[in-house]
Amino acid sequence: RQAKLLAQETEINLLTDQGRSLEDEIKEELAAARRAGAGARETLKQEGAQAEATLLEEVKRQAELEWATVEKKIQADMAKARASLQKQAQTFAQLLATKILGRELS
Repeated sequence: RQAKLLAQETEINLLTDQGRSLEDEIKEELAAARRAGAGARETLKQEGAQAEATLLEEVKRQAELEWATVEKKIQADMAKARASLQKQAQTFAQLLATKILGRELS
């Protein structure tokens, strides 16, 4: 009976050691997976930041090109309006002078 208890105690100790060993392996694998996950997350963050910076640069470049086009159109429209107003101002001045003087200017 004593030998049987001793054998069972030895088996319990062996199984406990195996359980601890498996638990340690699982903990190590879990820690390794967490490290790998953290590394992958950091890599994705860096790639995302780089993609964002590239996209922002492209959008900025496109906006600058569009702004230059709009600015040129505004300047051209202003030049046309200025020329038109100068012609109208001359005509208006002649009409006003004719009305004030009561005769046509030559």
